[in-house]
Formats: sequence, C-alpha cells, structure tokens
Amino acid sequence: MGQTQDIGHRIELVPMDAHFHNSTLALYRQQRDQKPVYRVHSYSQQTGITDRLSFVIRAMQILGGMEKTADDLLYFPCGLPHHLGVRRVFLEACKRDPSAPVVAQTLSIKDRKSGLTIPVLNQGHGVYRVTAEGESGDADQRIAIIVNGLMKLGEMALV
Repeated sequence: MGQTQDIGHRIELVPMDAHFHNSTLALYRQQRDQKPVYRVHSYSQQTGITDRLSFVIRAMQILGGMEKTADDLLYFPCGLPHHLGVRRVFLEACKRDPSAPVVAQTLSIKDRKSGLTIPVLNQGHGVYRVTAEGESGDADQRIAIIVNGLMKLGEMALV
C-alpha cells in the first residue's frame, strides 16, 4: 500500500513540461514558522526528474529573488506570500530551456506615456525603490501609478 505525503496546498500546475518528457510539475505552498514556503514537486518516476526539479528551483531563485531552505523549499526574503508573483515565477522557470543559462531581466521599463525610463531598484530584504530617468513634468505621477500597479499585481506593501 502506498504512503501519502503532506506536501501542502497546490497553487500552480504545469501539466506537460515540454523540457522533460511532458512530466507534470506542481508548486505547493506550506507554512513553516508562520511564513509561507513553496515546494516544487513532481510525481514522475522518470530518471532525471530530480535534476529537472533542481533546475526549476534554481531558476525561481534567480528570476524571483527567492531563497532556499536546506530541504529545497523556496521563500521570499520578506516572508510574505506574494501568491500571484510566486505562481508567475514558477511558470516562467518551467518555460526556461535547461540547456541555456537563466538570467533575471533588468527591472527597468520605458514608460510610453511619459518617455521616462522607470528602473525598479532592489534595496535588499524585499524592499524596492521606483525611480525615473529622463525629462518629464509628470515623473512623480507616473512613478505613483507604477508603484500602485506593483502593490496590486505584485502584492507589495508601501514602505
């Protein structure tokens, strides 16, 4: 008789991983010390699945700035769940070709309405600063709009 594992609550699923024998990969959330941690898991018995899971974990660390526990659980340094963000990071990590290096994109965007370049600077410990580069009279307004978007979509808090 098989044994059931308590691996947490599934929050995202990739039903057919194109980079590894169409295996199913899933992301589970658990609570540890009152904080959310995430497990990348597969029930696949294919040889090499452990390496594939390790790749996805490393990619999530790079792409999402996540940290890893000794038992390969992931978490955000700020200790918050960022439910939408972790799902997006997981999906992006699963899309990455394991034969190519994983590089995080710069946190900068050209704002079409103002012509400003808006970099988001990582201050460490889950804190980011939004600034503007260029000439525009409405820079403060555009920054405020982008900050509001990050707060909503990134589940961030204003500090």
